[in-house]
Amino acid sequence: MRPFPTVRLALTVLCAAVLGLPFAPAAQVGAAESLSTWTAASTPAHSDLVILPGSDIIDFVVAGPYGDTLYAIGLWYDECLDTEDYQYWSDFELGYGNVNNDRLVPRFWKSSDHGVTWKDLTSEVQDASGIPGDEEFVFFSALAAAPDDPDFVVVAGYDDDYDTMIVGSVDGGDSFASAGCGIIPGEVLCLAVSNGCERVRQVAAGTRDFADGGRVWRLEVGSFWQGHWVDTSTYDGWLGMPWLTSESDIFAVTSLAFSPSYDYDDTIVGVALGLGFDPSLAASSSPDPLGYGPGFYPGFYYFAGNWDNLNAWNAAGDFPGFPGMFRTGTLLLYASTYYTGSWTEFFDSPFLRMATDIALPYDFTGAYATDMVSLVSVNGTLVPAEYGVPAAEGGFVFMMSTAFPAYELIAQEDNPFVSSVAYQGSVKMLGNAMVGLAFPEEWTATDILDWYETGEPPLPCCQGVTVLYTDTPIGRDPCCPDNWGRAQKRPSGQFNAQVAFDRDASHAYASTQGYSFRADDGCLRSDESAFSVSLDRGVCWNQTGLIDTDIDFIADVAFAGGCDDVVLATINHDETDQCCECDSVWRSGDGGETWLRVWSGLLKGHYYGGGEWAVLSVPATDDGRVVSIYMADLGTDTLYHATSGGLCAWELHRTIIDDIADIAAVSHTTVYALDVNGAVGKSLNSGRRWNETVDSKVADDPGENAHTITARGDWLLVGGDLGTVSYSRDGGESFTVLDDIGTGEVHLAFDSYFDENGFIYAAVAGPDRGVYRTTISAADFEDMDACTDFDYWGLVVSSAAGNPRTSASTGGVLYAAYSDGESCSQSGVARLLEPASQSCCGALDWDYLFDNLWPGASFSNQPSALALCGCMTPDSNATLWAIDVHPYYDGWNDCHTALEDEDMGRLWRFTDCIAKTSPSPIGVTSGVTIASDDCECVNVQFILEWDRVCDACEYDIQIALDSSFKHIVWETRALEWGGATVITHEPCDGVVACEPDRQYLKPSDPCAPS
Repeated sequence: MRPFPTVRLALTVLCAAVLGLPFAPAAQVGAAESLSTWTAASTPAHSDLVILPGSDIIDFVVAGPYGDTLYAIGLWYDECLDTEDYQYWSDFELGYGNVNNDRLVPRFWKSSDHGVTWKDLTSEVQDASGIPGDEEFVFFSALAAAPDDPDFVVVAGYDDDYDTMIVGSVDGGDSFASAGCGIIPGEVLCLAVSNGCERVRQVAAGTRDFADGGRVWRLEVGSFWQGHWVDTSTYDGWLGMPWLTSESDIFAVTSLAFSPSYDYDDTIVGVALGLGFDPSLAASSSPDPLGYGPGFYPGFYYFAGNWDNLNAWNAAGDFPGFPGMFRTGTLLLYASTYYTGSWTEFFDSPFLRMATDIALPYDFTGAYATDMVSLVSVNGTLVPAEYGVPAAEGGFVFMMSTAFPAYELIAQEDNPFVSSVAYQGSVKMLGNAMVGLAFPEEWTATDILDWYETGEPPLPCCQGVTVLYTDTPIGRDPCCPDNWGRAQKRPSGQFNAQVAFDRDASHAYASTQGYSFRADDGCLRSDESAFSVSLDRGVCWNQTGLIDTDIDFIADVAFAGGCDDVVLATINHDETDQCCECDSVWRSGDGGETWLRVWSGLLKGHYYGGGEWAVLSVPATDDGRVVSIYMADLGTDTLYHATSGGLCAWELHRTIIDDIADIAAVSHTTVYALDVNGAVGKSLNSGRRWNETVDSKVADDPGENAHTITARGDWLLVGGDLGTVSYSRDGGESFTVLDDIGTGEVHLAFDSYFDENGFIYAAVAGPDRGVYRTTISAADFEDMDACTDFDYWGLVVSSAAGNPRTSASTGGVLYAAYSDGESCSQSGVARLLEPASQSCCGALDWDYLFDNLWPGASFSNQPSALALCGCMTPDSNATLWAIDVHPYYDGWNDCHTALEDEDMGRLWRFTDCIAKTSPSPIGVTSGVTIASDDCECVNVQFILEWDRVCDACEYDIQIALDSSFKHIVWETRALEWGGATVITHEPCDGVVACEPDRQYLKPSDPCAPS
């Protein structure tokens, strides 16, 4: 026998043959790794409690030494709560005002990852051991966690008889036990937990009790919860002022904090609401403003105690000057009391929980007076003692030096009402500080009272709650502070911004409440209250979870090139029982596994005569990470722009366009806007200023509107909704009309190799449906033989740099979203591997990708239904993203606990691992010569093997006489054929369940999905 020369491989067909495995195997593939098959992408939903309609966060606490564990309490509107249920109950009419609707039920949540994901542990709290079986919480009033142990948490509340209940957990909320023995009268407004010392820690509970007096209750916890609650008002020094003659003179304890150094200084501090006295007030013309007696008024006390060592309060506990009163000179501070036509006390529990707060430096210690520096916030009215009439009202933040206010810090901010204060730093006050506001900055006490009693004036929607932050340290100029900034992007919600830092201020946290706190008819959910995180110490806030919002439709999805960084725009239409209709923009840094809401606002347009809609444009970046985001409020003149990946402030710009139909951003600073009348505007500075508009000419035909715009460098393509296409080669300075395709809405794309081959592509939905191509020079669109059964709604082309199997002669891989199919699937994406190639032997060969797609999906989103990411390098695949235009998940279930239909209205993704690779023969490799018989010209038997390509299980195999495959002598569309043995290293059995009529054969009909 002698060797037979070949070009690449010899096979037993003719005396000279070449084995060829074509550009790609057929597209009927498996789903083992969600490759080359459609999967519903993870988007913001009820899972991990990202979205939680009807929720309202009352307070939260940071647990443990690192600050990544969080616990929160709140309320949730239970649509399906049985009227016979224990928790079908409210207390608004009884002077508490905590539970304002019978269907509001208590909730306890936990996050272990800085608030990114949450879980509901309410049932674990309700099932706490030691609580009588017929009792349950109807409200959670306070919580606290250990600063040195993320698993130690305490929750307080009451049952429907207003009996106080407190439970604790030492395993991170997996289980709870009743904490302590004994009866605690009144309502617990605040809790505090000390750090541990020899496995023992202290728990303090501050109560509101107008009958017998608010007090601090103490529980010492070791390995068990069976200790007895101690009433510390029996400790020496509790009353501390000569006019305080009875425990009932202290109405409520509103804030408590253990010293960070409690393990050696035994110090606890707090704020109490009680009777104050001033002789000048007693001698004034208004000596008894509220009926407490001449000279008496409600005031706030700052107190300190020494536990374990002395078990005493204030001066008796070796704290000279304590308790201190909050006042400035002759100005008295009426605590949580305001003049609203007459003096009114805001002593209902929701107000008292926001009335005061304490923030301690990390090196605060009661061992030295010089280190007893803190920040304390209070709300009330300043009253000159000698006149007894109000001078100013609002919130006040004091820097305390021992027992006394040394400086008031937010006077230059006009003293808005405050709900919380946070500080991270030392007693030198050179650290980071935040102040969370209680209500809209401009609201007066009259506004607050009227809203609380009647719901009017309404809380503003889609504006968020203000947080103040320090842009220069307080300690540099505490006497005249001008160092507060307002958050450039606020936490969403409507009132009660509770704020906190983690250990090193790398994360700042905020929770908010909203109008659903009242749960009035017509406003039960979607008030945008949420848990928010700031990575810049309070400057910019983004929502991570427990977001009381809704999504009705996905409007657009965008990428900067990479697939891990996703931007998503969603629409929230006004619906029954929604408080607000705020729309959202979301961003994921992990390919959709977790989401951050980076924008919340109200879109106002009417896109094509319908409701509000948005379109995104994200300039590509070298590393594929999102930097700039543009969003147009379609049907208006409004363009939003954000840098830093949308994490900080979004700027609103008025464009030169009256009725935006589409936008295209070619760089971080250059953006184009298209008007429905065909006018194109251009901005070179991110939308701040605009050039004069230029007519694109696509709306010149009667009844035609401009529809889409696409940009590549200085080249622009503009499509109309009746088939007209125009282009600009000079950055929008002038436009030329190309050949009219016909009647239909046009979507356009440049070829990946446009600079070399000049090809552009058009997808058309309408009477002249199809996919077309032309070059600029030819200006004559030709039909590309896509199936005429479909409307085509979007086009994308794969990256040239990322696919070495493409070239200027082949063009980039072309994808076109289609819909309105009557067989197999209503929608999918058509793929053409070589869209620029010149076919000489019939139609171009399209694949139709719909494997595993919900049959009812409709990829007809506008202005475009398709996006592409990945394929930035030869070793990365392209991933398609398509939006189903149906309502998102088909809405919520009746109880609003979960979204209804996991297939409908989803964002779908398809990773195309086929389009840039082909099988590589092994054993008999390319270029190997196969021995052949001298006489019969038949080679020896051999086995043809190749590694499985991606997850393919169907292949086209051709044998040709030349490496260009112009002389094909044998081909098969089957996986197996007679006379040859084919082995795939990963057999298809169990990988894909092929349909019977297409088990082996790829359909030759180009319209047949494969």
